Order: sequence, then structure tokens, then C-alpha cells
Amino acid sequence: MNSILRKIASERGPAKGHQGRPAYAIVVGLAASLVLGLSACTGGGDEKGEATQKAATSSTPASPTSGKIVPTSATASSSDPAGLPKLAFDGDVTTVWNAGASAPSWIQLDLGQPVTISRVRLNVAQDPPGPTMHEISGGPTPDSLTLIGTLDGNTTGGQWLELNQSANNVRYVKIETTKSPSWVAWREIEIYK
Repeated sequence: MNSILRKIASERGPAKGHQGRPAYAIVVGLAASLVLGLSACTGGGDEKGEATQKAATSSTPASPTSGKIVPTSATASSSDPAGLPKLAFDGDVTTVWNAGASAPSWIQLDLGQPVTISRVRLNVAQDPPGPTMHEISGGPTPDSLTLIGTLDGNTTGGQWLELNQSANNVRYVKIETTKSPSWVAWREIEIYK
């Protein structure tokens, strides 16, 4: 699309848009914003009808506070002694839950009571960057979890991932990383009603 817009601009001359920028640059910027916004907000479906989303990212997202659920506790497949599960929801992106192990690894949060959730946000703690896959499940008990959605894409440390998918009767939320180029770790996990 960029090459087509440049060709049109070269045939018509350097049309100027907002603040003297070439008009095609504005259109390309708007198109890129639209594509990124759509990929961050929409999910497809797999052959089982489960929600899937590419890893939606933002470098400095506004952290929504309305409807945020504060978990009462967390458990994990394993933990580094300096990276306990409670650090994944302490509100501080400078602290980290670290499995101290490669994928597959998981962390499970107890929300205290069954609720309807609409969104899960994850701040990545990962080095090196690369392809990851995270399955997010929820349910009323640890033994009755169902898949809510999957985040699949290239990620890097400090990046926010977001799953926008509603689920009812959820007390426990489990994030299982099934693919990662580094140890599994999260700076922050946020869950919203």
C-alpha cells in the first residue's frame, strides 16, 4: 500500500497535508493505526470455536483502573526464589514473577470469588525477544478451567499483551506459556470485569 501511495504522490506532486507533511504519509499513518488497532481489538477463532488473538501490543498503554480485579493469591508451576507469584499482580512493573524455567510454565491467580471477566492484560518479562504463545483459561475451581483465549506472536520485554474476551463464572485465571525463547516470567498481570 505504501508504494501505491508514493506512486500516486509522485504523479500528482507533493500534496501537503496536516502540518506540511506529505498527504500519503498521513494516509499511511492512519492506515497503520487502523490495522494495529484492529489486530489489537479483534480475535478470530480456531477450528474449535475458541477465541484466538495475535499478541496485541503497546509500548506505553494507559492502564485502565475501572473494573480492575485484585487477585487474593497466586500459585505457579515453579518460581525463582526472587520472583514469587504474588509479584505478578503487585501493581509494580519493576517486580517480576519468574518461573525460573522454560515453557511450558504457568501462573494461576485466585480472584477470590466467581466473576465475569472481560479483559486480561499481561506485561512481558522476556529476554531475548521472539515468538511466544500463551493460553489463558478460567473457571470456578482450579480443576474446572476452560480456555478463554490464546495470545500468539512475537513479544519483547516490557511489552503489554491484551486478551479482550469475556468469560463468566471465573474465580481462577491461569496463564500457561507454551512457547517462549526465554524463561517464563510476567512483570504484571491485570484482570478486568
